[in-house]
Amino acid sequence: MNLPEEVAELDWRSPLPAGFRWPAGKRAAACFSFDVDAESPILFEHPEAAGWLDTMSHQAYGPRTGVPRLLRLLDRR
Repeated sequence: MNLPEEVAELDWRSPLPAGFRWPAGKRAAACFSFDVDAESPILFEHPEAAGWLDTMSHQAYGPRTGVPRLLRLLDRR
């Protein structure tokens, strides 16, 4: 792979810069990402799907039920 010179020179073997310290003695961090498209992709391709109760109900599960469940779970720490 041909990387730009300034990128190629970086030391990719070290996960953290020299001398880096996590706050409060922590040793790692985590990032969670949830993709919730809901009805958008279906409606973009098939506007008539707005009248398909089974499809709209299925696509609405994430925002209506899944996201609140995940937020409660994450709030428990």
